Parts: sequence; structure tokens; C-alpha cells
Amino acid sequence: MSPDPTRQWSTPTPPSSPDPIHLTLLAYVDDDVCCAATSFLKCFLEYLRDECWETDGIEGGYATYRGLCLHPILYGLASGFSKLRSNLNTYALPVLLEVDVDSIFPMLSFISVGPSGDESGLQCPEHVCGNMELNLEQRIAILVSLLKVSRSLALVEGDID
Repeated sequence: MSPDPTRQWSTPTPPSSPDPIHLTLLAYVDDDVCCAATSFLKCFLEYLRDECWETDGIEGGYATYRGLCLHPILYGLASGFSKLRSNLNTYALPVLLEVDVDSIFPMLSFISVGPSGDESGLQCPEHVCGNMELNLEQRIAILVSLLKVSRSLALVEGDID
């Protein structure tokens, strides 16, 4: 069954061309597909990471991998659609951090929290977040998402006030 080309997404598409990660993350608007989308996303991210490792080595592979997958998740976490943000927090962000726990540092760096990629010793290419400009509210929304999910995955200890 082919997709209906006339169907309009209820969310705006990112400025770059659609790819499996963007399209999967946009599917999180629909509660009925979150579990299936999460299963696909985890398999896809693990495969993508392994392919990047094979092509660019471990360190360079992580930089390439992050360049491909962090922009879409940050775009979704900064979106104005509360259902999308909520489902990304619940399903997609934990999977992303399980596959690459250190990706939290480039995400925090992108929203201007902590050291930049050069200072922390983590490689993160310039194109990780494209030309995304975030206002203060979007940065705070991403930070809260990262803190909540980090806490639930036991990456951060103690209460978050």
C-alpha cells in the first residue's frame, strides 16, 4: 500500500529534505503509532550508528551519527506541538540516549549549557543542528526534556527542582 501523496502533515516539516528519522519523529504526533515508531527508531539508530562506525571509525562515526540524528530530535523537542514534544520525551529521546548516551553533551552544548564540543573533547560536527535558531522558551523546553529523560534513565541523580 503506497502512502497517500495528498496527505498533509499536521506538523511543519524541518527545513531539510525528509529522511527516515524526520518522518519517524513526525509520526510521534499520533499516540497510536508511538510504540511501533519507537521499535523502528531504535533499530534504525543502532544500524545507522554501526554504519557510521564502519565508515568513519568509532570517534568519527559518532560525530557523523550525531550530525544525522540530533537535528531532527532537537527540532521536535523545540516544536510548538505539545503532543509531539511529550511523545518524543516519553519514547524517542530515551531511545536516542540509550543508543548514544554521550549525545546529551552536544545537545546541551547546542542550547548553550556547559562546555562547547571543543572544550569537552567531544566531536560534534557543525551540521548537527543545521541553521536552527532557538528562542529562550525553546531552549528551556529542550533543557527540561533532557533533564527529565536523563533523570528517568538514571543519568542524573537527585531531584530536579
